[in-house]
Amino acid sequence: MKEIILITGMAGVGKTTILKELKKIANEKKKNMSILNFGTVMDSILKDKGMVLKRDAIRKQKIKEQKNIQIKAAETILRKLTKEILIIDTHVFIPTEAGFLVGLPYEVLKKLEPSMLVLIEASARDILKRRNFSSNRIRDKQTIEEIELGLEWSRYIASACSTLAGIPVKIIVNKEGKQKQVAKSLFNILNEQFGE
Repeated sequence: MKEIILITGMAGVGKTTILKELKKIANEKKKNMSILNFGTVMDSILKDKGMVLKRDAIRKQKIKEQKNIQIKAAETILRKLTKEILIIDTHVFIPTEAGFLVGLPYEVLKKLEPSMLVLIEASARDILKRRNFSSNRIRDKQTIEEIELGLEWSRYIASACSTLAGIPVKIIVNKEGKQKQVAKSLFNILNEQFGE
């Protein structure tokens, strides 16, 4: 049976770094696991429509357009589902001019039918530091207080997604310099729950 695991968190918590380490561990252990970035799928859908946008410009689109792209991304991901465990890297919410837009709305959860949601967190100070050192992304400037609000909302949204999908949510804190340990812990959880 194929399992979809959602790995989520706000920008700067270190999801992508942790997932690179997780992929190394899975390869070493010869586990049938793949990782897909939800935003990359959305980006490719926009390119197919002739809209060439920088990755961080997607969240500047109208809400209705963003929601349509989210649903199309979920449908695209389901067509690509080949491994036993598919891990989807996605943001818990997208900051827009209109407010926080849920990264995993009900329509997307319903299509994907995930087995588990993992919320990656970090301290507000670590997030701010990581965002300031991330030169390949265009991020809105935020204060520590705004990041703390985002962390609070991340838990609310993860809880709502867990309730809507009827799945467990695991919260993992990514402390600075501990990405390998976090990835190993995450691998052990996934292997215990969904391994052969």
